[in-house]
Amino acid sequence: MRQIFNCFWGNGVDIVAKKLLDNRLFDPEYMERVSVSSDDKKEKVTCEEYCSRRELWRVTTSGLFCGRYYLNRYHDIINFSDSPATHYLKYGFHEGRSPSPLIDIKFICEQYRAKISQGIGRRNDLISDQEILSQYPSLYELLRELDISPNPIFDNNFFRGRYDCQDDLPILVYLRLRSGYSSSFSCLETTPLFSMEKYMKTFPDLVEAKVDPLCHLLEWGITEGRLESAGLISKFFKESTLAMLPGESDFSTYNFLSYCSLNKTLASSHSASKYTNSSLPYFLTPLSNSSCNCFIGVVLYKNSEDEILRFKAAMDKEVGRNPGSDIVVKYYINDRENVEIYKKILNAESLIFSSEGNVGFGRGHNALMELCFPSYDIYVGLNPDGYVLPGFIRSLLNFDSYNGGHALIEAVTAPIDHPKWHDPITMDTYWVSGAAFAISKLIWNEVGGFDPNIHMYCEDVDLSWRVKAAGFDLKVCPKARFFHDVTPRFISENIKGEKDRTIRMLTGAYYLALKWRGETQAEALSQQLKELGVSEDDEIFSTDFSQVSDDCPAVSNFDNWLRYSPSRFW
Repeated sequence: MRQIFNCFWGNGVDIVAKKLLDNRLFDPEYMERVSVSSDDKKEKVTCEEYCSRRELWRVTTSGLFCGRYYLNRYHDIINFSDSPATHYLKYGFHEGRSPSPLIDIKFICEQYRAKISQGIGRRNDLISDQEILSQYPSLYELLRELDISPNPIFDNNFFRGRYDCQDDLPILVYLRLRSGYSSSFSCLETTPLFSMEKYMKTFPDLVEAKVDPLCHLLEWGITEGRLESAGLISKFFKESTLAMLPGESDFSTYNFLSYCSLNKTLASSHSASKYTNSSLPYFLTPLSNSSCNCFIGVVLYKNSEDEILRFKAAMDKEVGRNPGSDIVVKYYINDRENVEIYKKILNAESLIFSSEGNVGFGRGHNALMELCFPSYDIYVGLNPDGYVLPGFIRSLLNFDSYNGGHALIEAVTAPIDHPKWHDPITMDTYWVSGAAFAISKLIWNEVGGFDPNIHMYCEDVDLSWRVKAAGFDLKVCPKARFFHDVTPRFISENIKGEKDRTIRMLTGAYYLALKWRGETQAEALSQQLKELGVSEDDEIFSTDFSQVSDDCPAVSNFDNWLRYSPSRFW
């Protein structure tokens, strides 16, 4: 291979220099600033001179290459006859070597895999780093074509939002600005995870040494524990986040930052970032003076009189807290045997009867959503075996307004939070529970409601994934609280009832797995259903379903069995 490269390249210094320039391993603008910034009499170094003079080979020549770092890290190239930058362009890039503390090849390849996964609708972790790199002639071409960030604490989009990058790679612009005269560029912010300025202010020794904070952090500061010392990363949050990763044993801060960057998760509730500059604004958003107009839908099936009385009493009080508002509450009845109980407690005009018997949770809510839209902008679905706590409606509607109608929203449950993970800063979650949720007209118009083929259980997971695939968000509203005590399920003595409920739950999960191409989980669920006595001829195994398309974004998560999300508690 090296002979082929040498034949292609030729041996002339001019040819080599041109290739280094074309591939931005030598940045003339940066080198010119470095030449005059500390000593006006210093000569300007050309790329040809760099190639020819060994005493220059340890300098940083661009945002993509640092000779000192490359030579110190890879001792096997000490006898290479040409410059280290030349070695990297000829061989090092395709061998997966990192040319600078600013460039993390493994992190770049992880982003590539994530981009590919979005295109094919599922993760593709099998492609190796070398296979990825072999598709591009150089690091510059890879970064330019895919617009991939070079390391976990340099976010291209974040940096572009603050500094003029025009059409160049942001990391090249970063080093030029750092080499300039202006003191305003002494601390360039490069990440939404934390403040680089605070990092430098916390450590006067770094200011005195005039280090580049980004380079120092990547090469030394992170492993020295400086981010934790500066209060820029919460140790508890770091360990909690990494503990969610199956098989994860390396709790290094660098791996944590990589995880946060790849998954758009923040490192600390005290981070100076786009989410926390206003101290979690969704907590501080003032209550709207406008009326709270919404449609609330409840699906009933064999609910006791006590449950209905409790639900209605709490709802009546909550409506009374919002005088002048247009709050409609409608109930979809799936069971005829309890009609008299429902009529006794609820307003007859608020009742809607199924003409097909028990059509299930999802179809019941779909019928209510048809009534809601387009007259109302938001639909709130609630379980009748719980009840709203004070401030529920206004908090939920304010949160929807804060997110511009672009989020499917879950209310916080009491007395115990739902165990699935949600980000404590952004409130993003993996899926939205159907026990207490809100869907906007904007989302409903594009995505629709629940899959009518899922009678009960996992229809909320399916809707969440479809909403996410359509480009919307999944959020937990921290101020809208819904009391939903499910602990009696864990101490129930009704063995047959619990077995039937388990079969219904596994049936919904089986359909979900088939629909979202979770073949391994579908096979395991099929076996589990049969062990519970479900016949191979049962309609469960012959239900028509439509798989998501190959080009559907990779939003499904079968890594956590039937939770479909990492857990917050265990």
